[in-house]
Amino acid sequence: MALHKTEKDLELDLAYCKGALAKILEISDGTTAENEIEWIRKVLTCYNDAIGRIETLVATLEEKNAKKNYSLHLEKVKMPFFDGTVRQYPQFKMDFQKQVMPSLSETEMLKRLDEKYGDPAKLFDTIMNTIQSKRTIREGENKRFIELANIVEDGYKDLERLGLEKEITTTSSVNIYFRLK
Repeated sequence: MALHKTEKDLELDLAYCKGALAKILEISDGTTAENEIEWIRKVLTCYNDAIGRIETLVATLEEKNAKKNYSLHLEKVKMPFFDGTVRQYPQFKMDFQKQVMPSLSETEMLKRLDEKYGDPAKLFDTIMNTIQSKRTIREGENKRFIELANIVEDGYKDLERLGLEKEITTTSSVNIYFRLK
């Protein structure tokens, strides 16, 4: 399970790198573009190597598990849990769609949750309020800087799950944060 998650994380990271490369290539001259293309080739090589190792390891583990002669008692997979927190909804929805939706024929419950908690504007406002609630970081407050970086990263991941990751980097979003500091 962890290996599959790592594989998905690598896929997201690769997509992010490709997007960054495209932006860099738009503003680069010929030499810089060649260097960046060479860089993405190296990234792709590393990605392919990592995916190959993951697939080999998964196949090895599956083979070992298939050879076991005894019954393995596994704990039931826990259902995704949602407590009504807007920031947790994107992760819940993703887990729910992967674990529960394939076995359901009706999607009414998820539609109702989307109406109440899936509003991208509400999620974005919640993320921005969390960022804005942090007081100004002064020099030497490394721990607080790391906390802020984690908050921004978590917010980015939540927005990414909804396909809105670009919202956190818009000029107006950045201005909102710095205007209040």
